[in-house]
Amino acid sequence: MAFVLFVAILPEDSSTMPNHAFEPIYFKDKLKIVNPFGFVGVVTLWSRIEYVYEKFKSIGMDLSPITSPIAVFGTLYGNGLRHLLRTLLFNPEIEYLLVCGRNRSGSLEALKNFFEKGVEEVQFLGIHAKKVIDTEFILDPLLNPSLFKRTPRIEYVGEPNDLKSLQNAYHYLASVKKSADTP
Repeated sequence: MAFVLFVAILPEDSSTMPNHAFEPIYFKDKLKIVNPFGFVGVVTLWSRIEYVYEKFKSIGMDLSPITSPIAVFGTLYGNGLRHLLRTLLFNPEIEYLLVCGRNRSGSLEALKNFFEKGVEEVQFLGIHAKKVIDTEFILDPLLNPSLFKRTPRIEYVGEPNDLKSLQNAYHYLASVKKSADTP
């Protein structure tokens, strides 16, 4: 009979740890989870996750699975916006979205407009749907900004191949703090 001992390594002040660890509900194999108890999601838009991750690593960004404020890196490939929004609904501990990547097809504007301007009802190919206002992004009729208890704060820092963008990301991450009411 074999016994396995699991030891959890917690930060010195574990009272600030959320009760809920980040849990992907879509494309788990395509996300890069850093610290499941983090409160920042990095959205790489149309840039490869590994590329952005390595750029962050190269400038000394905290990517520790224990201390990093970053929970996860993800893209908006394909119709990734709706998957991101559903994942955020399921993971309310993600308070900040740090966006660092190539903005193709208006993905950044769709993400921002969803929370800032909302959605409008439309008919799309004969089916009732919702469209992010001032974009062409179609969502299913169930997604709505009013479902979110807290709107994530979105910060676009630029493209990962630009040193200034990486420095902005570094300073932004150093400045964010988890809210006391985070789950």
